[in-house]
Amino acid sequence: NMALLNVRSLLNKIFINDLILDHNLDGLFLTETWLSADAPIVLTEVSPPNFNFTYSTRSSIKGGGTAFIISATLTAKLVFFFDNFSTFEYNAAVFGTPQILCVTVYRPPKHSTSFIEEFSEFLSNLHNSYNQIILAGGFNLHVDNLLDPLSTNF
Repeated sequence: NMALLNVRSLLNKIFINDLILDHNLDGLFLTETWLSADAPIVLTEVSPPNFNFTYSTRSSIKGGGTAFIISATLTAKLVFFFDNFSTFEYNAAVFGTPQILCVTVYRPPKHSTSFIEEFSEFLSNLHNSYNQIILAGGFNLHVDNLLDPLSTNF
């Protein structure tokens, strides 16, 4: 069982621990964690025992950030892709046999015309390296708005 939650800051979100346990989750994708250098401390506080985590933080501006809290029974390994994307952020971990890639993505709400191109390149890279992919995240797109060119292109 996996779930996604936009937490809009992980600070003081101890309920995350209960959410994982109450819903018997094996993994929880988090967006907008707003973490900084204290990320490991905060993630340890909100993670149940026998869970591990991966995360990415923004180094230059406040906000954003992604994390993935995963059961230790799934032994995850952090994965890096060497592309430098400016329109979204992500973190990725691989686990299992056969390997399953789990990716948490966050796209800030600012409008960027290069997002579709960058994200397409990212998806191609994922697909070229892995056959089984779980992709979750917050894209700040209203795909039901047919008048928004970015949403319809997505």
